[in-house]
Amino acid sequence: MQKLNLGFYTHEKPAQVHFPALRELKLDASGAHGDDGSMIEHLLKASPNLEISDFNYPRCDLDSYKIQNITWDSHFPGLTRFFVSGYDFNPKAFSSLLVRNSSVEILAMDVYAANRDTTPQAFPVTALLNLRAVCQPNQKNVIMLEDLLNLEAGRPIRNLALVAMGFGNYRTITKGKGTLKCVDIGAMVTRWRPKEPDSNDEREGNDEVRCGGLPEAVKRLLPCLSGLKELGVSLRRRIFRCHC
Repeated sequence: MQKLNLGFYTHEKPAQVHFPALRELKLDASGAHGDDGSMIEHLLKASPNLEISDFNYPRCDLDSYKIQNITWDSHFPGLTRFFVSGYDFNPKAFSSLLVRNSSVEILAMDVYAANRDTTPQAFPVTALLNLRAVCQPNQKNVIMLEDLLNLEAGRPIRNLALVAMGFGNYRTITKGKGTLKCVDIGAMVTRWRPKEPDSNDEREGNDEVRCGGLPEAVKRLLPCLSGLKELGVSLRRRIFRCHC
């Protein structure tokens, strides 16, 4: 068997089976509610030759809803595409997972930091050096975009998909000016309309509105990306996959 799609979560105990030929695994465990994740842990460990992994786990940060007993200590030497979403429950272990699986070329990561008041740890510049496409559908990922685009790392990121961010954060994207060829930006249609600043914007320091809104932010960004060949605009707030 080379492809396995499990669109449910089971409470069954892990069976002693292995999938040495498995190349693609899609696992939807988003409905788990504080369940024992031993089955998932075993499934990951029993599939060492994965090339594509798509793992969705609960999008809730309550302790009673988190999957238990997942270590994130798996290693897939041939993994090239990694799609993962959920609320992170072990930031250090998840970061180590990415460091350990350096063969990943396409990363779609919608992993919310468990503690929004805590600044994520810096991601090593020696990790994911083959990365060529990144999709970040939220601004509070456990791995920050500025770390992935770190010039010191020299990652060959050509494709970037993300939701509209605060105005100042567009300076982060300019770090990819040497490699970026395609940028997709998703935002609700109201974000693409010019808006006059009001007292709330002045009080809250809303630079995006004061400077002309999202269209102006993108307008200022484009001249900084001299190698860009394609700009994608979505009228939805979320982008789920990299356009590669």
